[in-house]
Amino acid sequence: QMMGGLAYMTGRPGDPLTDAQLPVCQRLLAHEIATLRPQNVLFLVGCGGRGGDWFQHFERHVGFVGERRVEPSGDTIAVGTIGQARAVVLPHPQGRGEQALVDAALAAFT
Repeated sequence: QMMGGLAYMTGRPGDPLTDAQLPVCQRLLAHEIATLRPQNVLFLVGCGGRGGDWFQHFERHVGFVGERRVEPSGDTIAVGTIGQARAVVLPHPQGRGEQALVDAALAAFT
């Protein structure tokens, strides 16, 4: 949340700023998930493949336990759990077909 708000005001933050904010963002996300106890968690950040791997910065901190990774059409999708919640990591939606991501999320959560 902090990085997104700052990016809105000043453009994309540089590496020194994102590096400084990352530990706080990791703790905040882990705290939000623990407090809200959702049944499902969907990340649209990428976890490898051509979509990059932004999730690597949060995977350990939120307690993600991976069950499987699939790679339809070059994009990696991770499916697992965070505590009792079902968790799915999809690529960032920018430049991708919306329906394909919706279908992948629905398939992973069922």
